[in-house]
Amino acid sequence: MKNIEFRKLIDRIDKINNLEFRLLKEKVEQRIYSKRVSYILETPLSELKCPFCNHSNFIKWGKRSDLQRYKCKNCRKTFNSLTKTPLARLRRKGHWLDYCNCLKYGYTVRGAAAECGINKNTSFRWRHRFLTNSKFIKAKTVGE
Repeated sequence: MKNIEFRKLIDRIDKINNLEFRLLKEKVEQRIYSKRVSYILETPLSELKCPFCNHSNFIKWGKRSDLQRYKCKNCRKTFNSLTKTPLARLRRKGHWLDYCNCLKYGYTVRGAAAECGINKNTSFRWRHRFLTNSKFIKAKTVGE
């Protein structure tokens, strides 16, 4: 966003009503949360290897959904830190930490869905993916 457009946006904030302000606030908080989850999920470069050929010879290859992508110089495939993990291709990262807390406190599938603002089918799928992931990394607690 250009500096002039950003200043116009800031000036308009004083003119919006309460409902619009709450919606804007929720959108900004969701974006911040999503960035935070992406930062947590990024694997340090020293530990990262190509999930397809297991080589550590790769280059940065842009970003997608706030996650750094890489391209392997050996097999020429692209990947990120979630490729070939249970969390690969899951959307709505901004809700993942809330959902982990729901798992931690023993919410039902429907209760967690209501708490996080997601569909019950999404909640069911996430539960299995997250618990599968915690089994792989031998987590002691969920959500930390």
